[in-house]
Amino acid sequence: MRSAPFICALLLIVSLMRANAHAENFAGTWSISPSDKPGEVRLRMEYRRSEAGDNESWSESNDVPIAQLHGLTFNAIRTGGNKAFIIVQDAGQFRADGSFSDGQGGGTWTFAPNGTFASALARRGVGTPTDKEQFQLAMGRFKFSTLDTLLRKGFQRPSPGDLVAMVEHGVTGDYVDAMSGLRIEPKTVGELIRLQDHGVDARYAADMLRRAPQLSAEDLVELRDHGVSSEYMQALADGGYGNVAPSEAERMMDHGVGRDYVRALRRLGYRPNVDDLVRLVDHGVSVSFIERLRSHGYTHLSVDDLIRLRDHGF
Repeated sequence: MRSAPFICALLLIVSLMRANAHAENFAGTWSISPSDKPGEVRLRMEYRRSEAGDNESWSESNDVPIAQLHGLTFNAIRTGGNKAFIIVQDAGQFRADGSFSDGQGGGTWTFAPNGTFASALARRGVGTPTDKEQFQLAMGRFKFSTLDTLLRKGFQRPSPGDLVAMVEHGVTGDYVDAMSGLRIEPKTVGELIRLQDHGVDARYAADMLRRAPQLSAEDLVELRDHGVSSEYMQALADGGYGNVAPSEAERMMDHGVGRDYVRALRRLGYRPNVDDLVRLVDHGVSVSFIERLRSHGYTHLSVDDLIRLRDHGF
């Protein structure tokens, strides 16, 4: 009869063999060229896969500090020949081999997943990633510090898929930290991604909220989409529209109500409501037109008067 330790060891070996049999292998190509930034090189990495009609491709080119390419130095690049280096990420390593000549090089890489990555996620309450998700997190330079910041700031606990979406959309730990420090605090990864995708960075959000504290995250997205800047909101405030609703600010921007126009009307003694302000612009009532009328003695014209005169070619 086989002993219990022997049976346990056999089961472990079979389990490992099955895991290895189903593990996905990820490999691709790399190239390195000089960078304009001191201490850095231009690194391009590519991955392509075609299997049973399922085509995938990915490429990325960045200036990276040569210190992040373990085993490679500027002297080694200059001397040329065959070289090997490793790029270490929290989710795993990219092991690269190739050659250099005339300060440039290229070759192939293979991905070696970090065997403790899943357990490190589990300790943080995050589920087990698939092989592909772990590879994607490594490609996106995912850092545990980003996840730690997310959890520390009170965001909902993400799934591995959420983490992949974060790195693909450029949501970094610095972004999470900056956005969570605002009065509005999106508490899901999806909300953070939406803000990032619409160009609502921390500086824009802070500037807008300083001028209009009542704004919500959705307001910020819509205002950004319509090209409403914090400077424009300040111009509206200077022109007497400090409490304008986001939808009204968007409408004014869409109709070409410029910030200088608002300020000039204020200087001329006009503070029309938003509807009249839009009408003035739509009918071509410019500041110079109003000033020309005033030079002829028409100093107390209403908005309707200005529009009527402009429509009749005065």
